[in-house]
Amino acid sequence: MNYEQTNWEKVYKWVKIFIAINLLFCLYQVFFGSGISDTARGSGVTPSRNTFSMYLVFTFDFILILSFLLNKNKFSLLLITSVIIMEFLSFGRAGWAILGFSFILTLIYYRKIVVLLVTSLLTSGVVYAFWDKIIIRLQSGEGTSQHRENMANLLKYYGEQQPYFGYGFGWAQKFLAENPAVSSGIIQPHNDYVRLFVDIGYLGIALFIIPFLLIAFRCIKMLSCKDKKVKQIAFISLISVVQVLAFMKVYNAIDMYFASTMMVWLFVAILEMEYRKFKNKHLS
Repeated sequence: MNYEQTNWEKVYKWVKIFIAINLLFCLYQVFFGSGISDTARGSGVTPSRNTFSMYLVFTFDFILILSFLLNKNKFSLLLITSVIIMEFLSFGRAGWAILGFSFILTLIYYRKIVVLLVTSLLTSGVVYAFWDKIIIRLQSGEGTSQHRENMANLLKYYGEQQPYFGYGFGWAQKFLAENPAVSSGIIQPHNDYVRLFVDIGYLGIALFIIPFLLIAFRCIKMLSCKDKKVKQIAFISLISVVQVLAFMKVYNAIDMYFASTMMVWLFVAILEMEYRKFKNKHLS
């Protein structure tokens, strides 16, 4: 009802402040926080490195949407660069994959080939400079990945006993919490699809995915809209759906379950309101 009164300039300002604060925390944690546990990875002001890594992906999406809403001719390169730096310093392998995929696809879609080439060169330089830490991070993550895979396989075994409706919400988390010999203190398989399969079965997963598929089809339809702003926001909203279904639900921790889906709904809500504005203007 109050969409027309939204002050996007003020929203953009607060996003910049949010990024600046997190960047300062992140740099301190990685380079100066010798007294803080696990300082090899930045987490900004969030309590979880995984959460921080995933939030950065949606921050990237939101920056682009705001730049379209405010009719900026160029992307907010400083903010996007800050997000990429923080994503790298979080040393979240899933975040690297998601943001890298989104960034490259966005630049190709908007034909920013020169920016893509420059960014690729800069990224190569950063990777070279931090190569030793990257190798350590990848090697240290092998054991964690194997442990999560073992937990996921065990949960899938139980899920196959009641594949259609599952055992009820929270069963997977409760099972891991009550069996520390299996979970080693971790109460989530870091895979929402496995957790949902055990909790609510195939039917529940289908009911969860269908709305996002409908959103994806809606965004694809919007890509043919004559309004440039609607097309731009539709593309980013479509990317956010792919981010959630193809990446985040495969790597998610429990604390990202609602946040990851909430941001998609926010982007699509903005898309629908902008499309409504275009239709009303066109009809008048």
